[in-house]
Amino acid sequence: PAGVRRSAINRLHGGASEPSDSLLQATFASNALYASTLAEAAAEVSMLRKSVGASEIVPNLGAKADALFSEAADKFAAGTPAGEADVMALYKAKAEELRGALSTAVEPVFVAQITLIKDAALESFKRGMINEQDSGEAATAATAAFDSAAKTSVPPSTSWSVKAERESLVGVMQAIGAQAKKAATASRQAQQQLSTAMQFLQMLQQQMQAMQARPPPAPLHMRGGVVGWGNICGAGGGWGGVT
Repeated sequence: PAGVRRSAINRLHGGASEPSDSLLQATFASNALYASTLAEAAAEVSMLRKSVGASEIVPNLGAKADALFSEAADKFAAGTPAGEADVMALYKAKAEELRGALSTAVEPVFVAQITLIKDAALESFKRGMINEQDSGEAATAATAAFDSAAKTSVPPSTSWSVKAERESLVGVMQAIGAQAKKAATASRQAQQQLSTAMQFLQMLQQQMQAMQARPPPAPLHMRGGVVGWGNICGAGGGWGGVT
């Protein structure tokens, strides 16, 4: 009970009465058990931290974290002796402290893992956009991949959430999709303008080719038939009056 536990703690901190020898012994023993259990679990936490630190997503992180919590709790419980109420309250408080310490150690690993999962989903979305996949379809697939991986990363015994990272992912994808649509619209407009310009140039080229294909006009002295020497040299048959 809470009252018994508070009484034991108060007595250890110079409360109304001095702690009994059994309570002092229990204090030392519980601290030693706490330290050894935490050290053993810390080795496993270190391995998880090393994996995510190398940008590796740990499969089923949630289940592994819960197994770590349970194993530590079981080990601590196995080393907890039966005794007076004060002693039992002391061990119970130490067990809760152990669970809190382990949660504090594992949570940064969880946060790093969710960041890796979000980054992987975003890269998947970008690849879909590069391959000309519809932005809505690419975003749906990326979100589904994030949800699946994130779900197995949350320890069921905790209240840890991935809501913020999911909302961040969706927001980024929406922004990228909107920019991609604007770029696609601008590209289509540019292509239409280029097509119009090419059509205009083609029309001019065809007109020039048609003009070049026409026969040249006849010289002025040839128009109306063959012009004789008399017309050229004058009525006297000479060269403009030159004898």
